[in-house]
This record gives sequence, structure tokens and C-alpha cells, in this order.
Amino acid sequence: MITVVYTGTRPPDAIEGLEVVHLPMLERVKLALPPELSPELSDPKYTHRHAVFYSQNAVELVVETLGADAFAGVTIWAVGERTAQVVEQLTGQSAQSPKRQDFLGLTESLREQVRGDDFVVSFEVSGGDRRLDEMALPARVTSVAAYETVAANWDDLDGLLRRIAPRWVVFGSPRAFDAFRNNLHHRVVGDSYRVAAIGHTTSDAIIAAGDRVDFVPDDPDLRQLLTALAAGA
Repeated sequence: MITVVYTGTRPPDAIEGLEVVHLPMLERVKLALPPELSPELSDPKYTHRHAVFYSQNAVELVVETLGADAFAGVTIWAVGERTAQVVEQLTGQSAQSPKRQDFLGLTESLREQVRGDDFVVSFEVSGGDRRLDEMALPARVTSVAAYETVAANWDDLDGLLRRIAPRWVVFGSPRAFDAFRNNLHHRVVGDSYRVAAIGHTTSDAIIAAGDRVDFVPDDPDLRQLLTALAAGA
């Protein structure tokens, strides 16, 4: 059995051959949504209305606030298989998926689908490095910060890692890596475990900080990453 520490905000699904220890480095905080958002999602002046979700966190928090009925007649886009599954569970709708499961892939798919008389709302994490309303799509686009993440405090993360003795530590975002590194008070990568990043944005941030990355999956998908680790990546 391979022991893996995962640092994201949500516990991952079980993967055969892995013992995954969830040590979240970030805590999510729900933000207030603009009051005009619900009326716009149902405004008949738009030919089509689209809602975009990048994460399960955003889906849960937004649907909790607006309710599933707010998305009646709205085309929902989801980045990632698990995000799409949560959309269907909470709204009863099947989500559209971009050709590539990343921000640029989503932008390309929307560019092909939306028109000037459409409305697109993108539910994002506050402080994210990419905003859909900056991508010059041929529609009215609003980026809304649905939640923010704050660094979690671990009193003795170094000692905890020694007791867990993981083979891998997995990072799902640059902010999770930063919080992990700050909790350790020294370099992340030691001789006792290897580092995996969910995508190249996270990998680049780790390398820029002077640490190494041992594995990045072909697609930024957590299940794919963990399955590869279980197979001996």
C-alpha cells in the first residue's frame, strides 16, 4: 500500500492501492454573491445563459446560496469530471464539458458556443490568477468570486509528516503549496517523500520556489494523478 498525503480542500475518492491521508492546507470561505445575479440568470433579453464552474467547492457554495432553480434554462459548464458530477447531483442538470479540462480549453469551447446576445457568469475563487471576463469572449461575461481560501494552520506539520511517512505529497494549487511550505518553515522536498502536482501551473510555482516536482499528470485531473501514483508513477 502506497501512502499519499493530499493537501487540497476536499478529501479525494478512494483509489485501490493507495492510503490517502487528507491534510488540507486551505480552508474555504463562502463570499456573498451580487444580488443582481439571480435576475440576470433568468433574464429573457439574453438568447442563451451560461454558468461556469471550475471546482466542486464553487458548485456547492453557489447552489447553496442561489438554489437549484436559479439554473433552470441555464447551460452549465464544468471543468473536471468530479465538478460535473456535483453539478448533476445538486441541480439535476448534466453539465457541458470543454474539449480540454483546463481554463484555456474552457475558453476555446465557449468561444465556439457563445454569441453577442448571450450571458455568461463564471463562478471563481477570489484571488485566482485567471478570470473569464478578461478573455474577450463574444458575449456579456461576468466573473464572480464565489469563495476564497485561507491558509490552514498546522502546529507540527513536520512531525506529522514523519509519523505518516508518505511516499508522495500531492498539491492541487500553488496556494496549497505555499501554505504547506509556510507551515513547515523550510524547504518542502526532502529525501523521505516525493512531490506530485495536479497541473503545470502548480508545478511551475513549486519549481519557481526552488523545490522539485516528481510527477505531473497529462491532464489536470486528481483521479488520474492518484491512479498513476497507485500504478507506480
